[in-house]
Amino acid sequence: MFFYKRLKFKAVILSLCIAFSCTQKTGQTKTTENISHKENDSSVKEAEPINNNSCDYYNEVSETGIGLFILKGRLELFNDSLLTDKYCEWDFPRSENPPKPACALYYKPDYGIAHYACLAILPGCHKIIINGSEVKFAKGKGHFESWEKYISHSVGGIQLKHEAQFLYADADEHSDMDSLGNAALCVLEMRGEWLRVKTSCFQDDPANYKICKEHADECDQSKTGWIRWRIGNKILIEIHQLL
Repeated sequence: MFFYKRLKFKAVILSLCIAFSCTQKTGQTKTTENISHKENDSSVKEAEPINNNSCDYYNEVSETGIGLFILKGRLELFNDSLLTDKYCEWDFPRSENPPKPACALYYKPDYGIAHYACLAILPGCHKIIINGSEVKFAKGKGHFESWEKYISHSVGGIQLKHEAQFLYADADEHSDMDSLGNAALCVLEMRGEWLRVKTSCFQDDPANYKICKEHADECDQSKTGWIRWRIGNKILIEIHQLL
């Protein structure tokens, strides 16, 4: 009888050990499966392309800056002026979408346009605005243009955005004014937030569009005067870089 009880006690202990061992292995298997699943999820998320579908052709910015950085080729964007913390690299114009959102002030990459508001020209890079208000440091193939050059060399001239469109005798809202309508304008001169302009004779025939400033004298019956092109960082004109 005593022998039978000892045998039964050993059998119980052995059963408990086997059960505990199986439970441990099952837990380890589940943990391994969970880790593997997480790694796969992470790799899928990293591979998902990020597009810039929310960008328009014109995107308001917090600062218009001193001019524009005109992107012409591959671009590297950094979070710091020492160019050590990279935000992203964009193979423009071969790729129409950067790997991370990088909307420009004037943005139509499928037409080769990515023109960023430039805050400063630094050694080896340009300080620019992306996505409306984010400050980045751009290193890449491109060049700087002052606002005056950019506006005056627009292909089809400019137009005022707002409804109350008037041509002023001087760069002063208290000076004499004339009705302007929705005329396309050639820029002759810039004075701060004001532009001296001449109404364009090319607006009715897009096939005859020319760089406006270079051909302003060809328009005989044009009006000449001043308009305000921005108030602070708000741009009041449309700049026609596309035909």
